[in-house]
Amino acid sequence: MIYVYRPSRAVNCCVAPVVYLDDARRGDLKNGGYLVFEVPAGKHAVQVGDGTHGFDAQVQEFQAEAGKSYYLKWVIGSIEDAGVFIVGSVSAAYATRNYHLVLVPQDAATTELAELKLSDA
Repeated sequence: MIYVYRPSRAVNCCVAPVVYLDDARRGDLKNGGYLVFEVPAGKHAVQVGDGTHGFDAQVQEFQAEAGKSYYLKWVIGSIEDAGVFIVGSVSAAYATRNYHLVLVPQDAATTELAELKLSDA
């Protein structure tokens, strides 16, 4: 399973980056929302953003293991003190804010996910 989530924030609250899984558009990542994808073991690519709304495309490729879940958090702003492993980063084309896609440990992610809603298409 791959979870891509975005905690609720006032910054860019009204726009949602597009999320792609293996080159297929899978939905918009709404403020305070998450998307979840069931994937087979093997190589996969998650892309957040496609140039719209100032969210430049950022692709993260990884090898998924059978039975394992992955949690990718969309972070707006600094992540220096977030205590998470940085998978990659994205910068808005016309803004001074930073956008990051980070891999979060399961225990931290499940706590955050409990407060979010599924981002419906």
